Amino acid sequence: MLGALEDLIPEVQPDAVLVYGDTNSTFAGAQAGAQAQIPVVHIEAGMRSFDLTMPEERNRIATDRLSDLLLCSSPTAAENLRSEGISGKVEVVGDVMVDVALRWQPDAGKRTADLAKTLVYNLIGISS
Repeated sequence: MLGALEDLIPEVQPDAVLVYGDTNSTFAGAQAGAQAQIPVVHIEAGMRSFDLTMPEERNRIATDRLSDLLLCSSPTAAENLRSEGISGKVEVVGDVMVDVALRWQPDAGKRTADLAKTLVYNLIGISS
C-alpha cells in the first residue's frame, strides 16, 4: 500500500492527504503524505482504546503523530491528543459515522418495513 501511494502522490500532486480511521491503509496514507511533505488530515483522530496489543491502536497513534490537521469526533479524543503532546492543529468536528446513521435512519426504517412486508407476502404466497 505504501509503495503504491508513494508512486501515486507525485502523479496526482494533492494539496493534502486525507485519511480516515485506524486501518493499515490509514497509516500508509499518513506515512506517504508525511514522507512527501504533504499535509496529512486525519478524520477520527484522537480515538483511543489504550490497548497497544491492538494493531488499530498502534495505527491510530502513529497516524496522529504524522498528521497536520486532526479532526476529532469528540472532546475526549481532542483531550487525548493534547495529553499526548500532539503538535498538529486539533479540531472537534463530530462523528462522521453518527452523522451518516442519523441522515439515513428514516430511509432505513422505511426500507426495513417494506422488506418485512415483502417477506411476509412471499411467505404466505401473495405477490406484492
